[in-house]
Amino acid sequence: MPKKISIIVPVFNDEKNIGTCIISLLNQDYLKKYYEIIIVDNNSTDDTKKIIKKFKNINYVIEKKPGASASRNKGLKITKGDIIAFTDSDCYVEKNWLKEIEKSLKKNDAVVGYSKGVNYNKVAEFVDDSYEELMKDFMENENLVRLDTRNCAVKKSVFEKVNSFDEQIKFNEDTEFSARVKEKDIQIAFNTDMIVNHVNPTNLFTVIKKARNRMNDSEKIIIKHRKEFIQKYFPDFINLSFKHRIFKKCYKIFIFRIIIKFILNFTLVILMILFYPFIFNKRISKRIFRLLKQLGSYC
Repeated sequence: MPKKISIIVPVFNDEKNIGTCIISLLNQDYLKKYYEIIIVDNNSTDDTKKIIKKFKNINYVIEKKPGASASRNKGLKITKGDIIAFTDSDCYVEKNWLKEIEKSLKKNDAVVGYSKGVNYNKVAEFVDDSYEELMKDFMENENLVRLDTRNCAVKKSVFEKVNSFDEQIKFNEDTEFSARVKEKDIQIAFNTDMIVNHVNPTNLFTVIKKARNRMNDSEKIIIKHRKEFIQKYFPDFINLSFKHRIFKKCYKIFIFRIIIKFILNFTLVILMILFYPFIFNKRISKRIFRLLKQLGSYC
């Protein structure tokens, strides 16, 4: 008899992809009565809700607290399955996805699959290349294997040992959860036949923003866990966090300089309006401009 599987999909303002994601989940070659689909809407403001409501046999819930962690935890509370599977709204899964999950979890407690990149431009290709580099790291160092929530599954009993996702960590939550799983000596299998197709972002600013958010969360993970834990599961985070702190300081100084220069330029305009009659006096005007120039040089 097949195992009952609960699929959790968090979504936020993803009207472009959520329909395709749901269709792929409904078209699994796995008996319908043995799996459930839980879509957790993180309070979307676009037409995401309308699209989801078009489908039947979907468990639709709303989580107002921002972040994928809170959304996944909301979904976990209402699951009925023995196995919990995760994917994202910008993914569509292969037809045999659930069968591969069940097959992998007959001998293991957790499994991560392979994500094929769907790339529409050079930015998306760059993101895909970065993912492939991560896959190589998985192969070389067992401690670095991650439960990537775009394509992974765990037995429900794992959450009893490890607890749920940390809702304070919003962008590296699966990475941090994975390390806690490994710390409990729960091995994570890697199944290359368990495939999802991930629509990679095409906007460069979106990619940069995600990278910045992950850097912020890396510091949260370092603060939360002891040094030995970080060195074992996040060896790159220590140097990354140091570089990030330097970057933030430089960024703040840069913004401060821009603000001061704006204030000085604004002051110059006001002075010119107020003291317009004196501008024609060369001595006074030279002194005003010299003073403002000196103040500007300090910034």
